[in-house]
Amino acid sequence: MLNDIFNNIAKCRYCDRSFCFDVAGNKSRSRGLANSISATCKYCGSSHGSMTSNSVPAGYEVNLRFVYGMRCIGIGKSSTQTFCALMNLPPPPAKFETVYANF
Repeated sequence: MLNDIFNNIAKCRYCDRSFCFDVAGNKSRSRGLANSISATCKYCGSSHGSMTSNSVPAGYEVNLRFVYGMRCIGIGKSSTQTFCALMNLPPPPAKFETVYANF
């Protein structure tokens, strides 16, 4: 889906071509629910990457919000793992208790 979006709205700033991007996730750089994605031009090879969440002092915003929301409704770490698996999401933050301690 992201591939279609990038290719329909973006031009490479280096070679000025359209419909040239390959968008991919980098699982080794993912942190909990925050994922790393990059767009690479098929023609010139230029690449730009970014995380899917803003960085905050305690980690990534999406992880903080997820942990806070789950704790507010009384769900612990093992239940969040089940929830993420059922929703086809990456595993929750590994440092669940550490993230929760920030609230």
